[in-house]
Amino acid sequence: MRIVQSLFYRLRSCSLGARRVLYATRARFSSYLRGGILNWPHTSKAEVPLRCDGSGTVTIGPDVVVGFRPAPRLGSGEVLLQARGEDSAISIGGGSKLSNNVSIVAEKRISVGQKCLIGDSVCITDTDAHPTDPLLRHDSSGEAAEVVIGDNVWLGSR
Repeated sequence: MRIVQSLFYRLRSCSLGARRVLYATRARFSSYLRGGILNWPHTSKAEVPLRCDGSGTVTIGPDVVVGFRPAPRLGSGEVLLQARGEDSAISIGGGSKLSNNVSIVAEKRISVGQKCLIGDSVCITDTDAHPTDPLLRHDSSGEAAEVVIGDNVWLGSR
């Protein structure tokens, strides 16, 4: 992993096309190392760093754009797509566009329809992360329920 990170930092000054390939390759590799799967079609583009570090499956449709360089960014603008468990899944429909600093974290399943627009710093999760009972908070990830976002939906910034 250190070799990949070193290579990534050395190639930061590369052309935008090379960075797009590097971002997708890095995400696919880090997903693989954690037992996950990233299905990334060659027609989709990553304009900012992409992180897929869960052990589930992330499926990206054709012509999806991850990141928008001119939009507001915190740090690198990295987008997180994390299907946490082996049975977890995230799917993003074709033609959708995600802005910078978007986080999508699935304990079960999150599905984003086709041609959706997701603004900067949006966080989508299917779990409340922990129970509200103080005695149980550290013992479980809480309840989870599937999230389905239809086609042509716009989620504004934050």
